[in-house]
Amino acid sequence: MPEVDHASVIVWQTALDSSGDQTARYRSVLSAHERERADRFRQDRQRQRFVTAHGQLRLILSQYLEQPPELIAIAQNAQGKPYIADHRLQFNLAHVNDVMLCALTWDYAVGIDVEDTRREVEMMTIARSFFSPGEVELLEVRTPNDQRQLFFDLWTRKEAYLKARGVGLTFNALDTPISVNSPLFSAADGTQWSVLSFSPAPDVRAAVVTAAATLSMQLSIFRE
Repeated sequence: MPEVDHASVIVWQTALDSSGDQTARYRSVLSAHERERADRFRQDRQRQRFVTAHGQLRLILSQYLEQPPELIAIAQNAQGKPYIADHRLQFNLAHVNDVMLCALTWDYAVGIDVEDTRREVEMMTIARSFFSPGEVELLEVRTPNDQRQLFFDLWTRKEAYLKARGVGLTFNALDTPISVNSPLFSAADGTQWSVLSFSPAPDVRAAVVTAAATLSMQLSIFRE
């Protein structure tokens, strides 16, 4: 089990398509509220992936908290960001398709996002609505392939930043400039953040953001 220290972010990568027996095991460690949320999904695959994601999250957290996974009290702030009350361990979760990522730090706020770069989106429409003018200019001069990767790098960085702040998409900060060429950026309120982009799987881009002054990331594969 990789150790979390003050200078690093541990990112656990897991696969969400599990067998029936595995899904039942994951469901058994969920809270009543999490089971209720899972049961709201109409599609079987969405329900199974939700159960697997949150069950695996609890199994990962249990290794660091030294608590049974079903007893971990996970709360949410007003914007829906999960956290462990009165504990130094910070975490954030993201998933797309069969890929789940869980970022862990001590003390420092952390956010993570992951996107399928094959997804059809109106990139320039979104960029002109939410990105900074300088970022829009960078996108406009790129070739189509380069434009797509740059768009998803910018988008995942911004999403991870909002998740690290725990404010959700209601917070008007998507236009905060976040360079894809620097590991550091400053928010409008003067706070400093570290950021790193990576590809956990083909056609997938991810980003992790933390309030720590430097970011050293270790990626580990979760297997029960």
